[in-house]
Amino acid sequence: EGPSFNSQEVDGARNRDRIVSNIGETTLEMATAAVVGLTVNPATQWKMLAPIGLEEGGESYFVRVALEKANARMLHVYHAPRSRFYVSYLAMVREYLAYGIGSMFIADRPGDLPLFVARPLAQMAFAEGQDFEIDEAHWRFQLTAKQAMQRWGDAAPAKVRENAAKPDKAMDKMWFRHCIWPRESYDAQGRRPEDRPFAEHWISEE
Repeated sequence: EGPSFNSQEVDGARNRDRIVSNIGETTLEMATAAVVGLTVNPATQWKMLAPIGLEEGGESYFVRVALEKANARMLHVYHAPRSRFYVSYLAMVREYLAYGIGSMFIADRPGDLPLFVARPLAQMAFAEGQDFEIDEAHWRFQLTAKQAMQRWGDAAPAKVRENAAKPDKAMDKMWFRHCIWPRESYDAQGRRPEDRPFAEHWISEE
C-alpha cells in the first residue's frame, strides 16, 4: 500500500539507504545534453546541403539559391514543434548513450510535416543481416480504437471499427505491430513505395 495523500513519505524512501550514488544518471543526462547541443543545436545551421566537387563560390547563382531554399526548408521542418524532432532526438540519444542503440522513425503525413518519433527500446526488436548490420525492426505497441481509426480509417480491422463506434470501447487499447525488413527486389530509380529498399507492414493482433 502506498503512502496516503497526507503522508510525508514518498515512494522509495524506505530503501533510500541502499542507493550508493546517482552519478550514472546525472552523467547520462549531462552527456545527452552535450551530444544534442553539439549535433543539432537549434541556434546553428547544423543541417546543410552543399555541392560536391566545386570550389567555394564555384557553383552557379541558381544552384546556390536552390540549395539555400532547400536548407531553409529542412531547418524549418526540424524546428517546427509539430515535427517533434528535437524531443524525439533527445530521447533517442539518451537511450543510445545508455544502451548502445537508439530508435527513431519518421512518419510521413501527407499534407503535413513529417513526424519524428523515438520508440522505446523496450517495445522494439531488431535483427541483423549477413553483414551484421541491423536490417529488420519490429515495434509492438498499443493504440486505442479511436487512434487506430484515425490512423487507418476504413482499412482498420473489423474489431477496431466495432470498438471505435462504441463510446465505452473507443478508448480501449489494442495491440499492433510495425514491421520493417529488406525487399528482395526493388527499383532504386523508382518513386513508388514498393520501389524502396525496405518494406513495411502494419499488423493488428486483433
